[in-house]
This record gives sequence, structure tokens and C-alpha cells, in this order.
Amino acid sequence: MKKAVMAKSHLILSEENDFMEQASMTVPESLIYPPQPGQQYVIIRATWAPISTTSFMEKIVPVAPHAGYIFIQTDKPIYTPEQLVQYQVFVVDHKMDPVTRIFTLDIKNPEGITVISRNLLAKDGFFTRSFELPQIVSFGTWSIEASYQSAAKQKFKAAFDVRDYVLPSFEVQLKPNKTFFYLNDEALGVDIEAWYVFKEPVDGHALAIFGVKLHSHRMPIQSSLQRVEVTES
Repeated sequence: MKKAVMAKSHLILSEENDFMEQASMTVPESLIYPPQPGQQYVIIRATWAPISTTSFMEKIVPVAPHAGYIFIQTDKPIYTPEQLVQYQVFVVDHKMDPVTRIFTLDIKNPEGITVISRNLLAKDGFFTRSFELPQIVSFGTWSIEASYQSAAKQKFKAAFDVRDYVLPSFEVQLKPNKTFFYLNDEALGVDIEAWYVFKEPVDGHALAIFGVKLHSHRMPIQSSLQRVEVTES
């Protein structure tokens, strides 16, 4: 084991400071970067007078270099079954500079079960990939977690929701081609307009039926029931 003295302090313990004092030190960056294989330690040694073979105490403190940061981004926050989840991973060192490095990526469902786990390589700080959600999928909040192999316990996360597909809400308006309908009129035309709440037109089919309202009572005319096509609203 290679040892080097990084700092040294002289402290005086007395009744005035309740026999307690503290000193601080900074581990030089050159000693831990680039990261070396194996565990590195700092040994804190305290000695006191009179100096002898028993007048000292030591404490070993593990030192780990800061692995860096990982940022994860998905193309949207909410998905439905069978949709493609596209994600990007940005990998930087402790100085926020892009690096080429292997990282571990886990995708977990709302129950916390890992459904995908891979070791991946980010080149020049960037990695992108996608995966397709199955037709039968757990609804709720999923997570994408990434970590460096040298600091596996430090997780960087991003979340997205998976929800069941729900048809968007839309509004239907009926516009007759005349204000009044007389008993001797042969036909009454009605325009059906349908728009989504985000103002996009609805294409599809509608069932239309005419009827008569007398006071508060409505009487449908069953023979008028027809299926009509709605295109471009």
C-alpha cells in the first residue's frame, strides 16, 4: 500500500475547548483521478505526547472519486401500450464534461421490477435508444435508472407514465339548414360538425335520428335513423 502525507495539523486540547478540537483537509484531485482499480483510503492518525508505541489512534476512511453525472430524458412524459419509448442519456464527468464511458441502465415497471437491464457505452457523452411497450403492460409510473459501474449505488433516474388509451373528448354541433320546418316541407337538412377539444376535425361515422318534442316529451321517429359519414368535421 502506497502512503503519502497529505496534511498535518497541530491541535491543543484543554479544558477551555472541552478537550475537543477539529481540523480539516482536502484530498488532492491528482491522487484519485483518473480512478484507479481497487479501493482507496485515507488514514487519519492522531498522536499525543509523550510519544510512544501506544500513544496514537488511527481511523481508516474510504475515499471514492466522484464518478460524474448522468442525465436521462424521454421524448414525452406519457405513453400508451405498444408505443415506442425513446430516451436519451447524457454522460458527463465530475467537471460536467462529456465522456466516453460504460454505464448500467435499468428500466423498471411501477412494481419496481426490472424489465430491462443492460451495460451500455455512451460515446462522447451521448447515448440514445428506444424500446416498445408490450400490449399488456402495467399502468402507472415507470422509471429509467442509470449508474456508473464504479459507483453502482448512486442512481440517476427519469420517470414516465404508462396509461390506458382513452379516446380524446370531442364536441358535436348540429346546424339545420333552415330555422323553421313546415308540415308541407319535404325534407330537413342538418349539418353535423364534430371537433376535438384541441380544435382538430373528427373523421368517422355518426348515427342520426330525427324526432318531435312536445312540451317536455320527446318522440323519436325510428324510421329516420341513419348512419352518416363525418369527414373533415
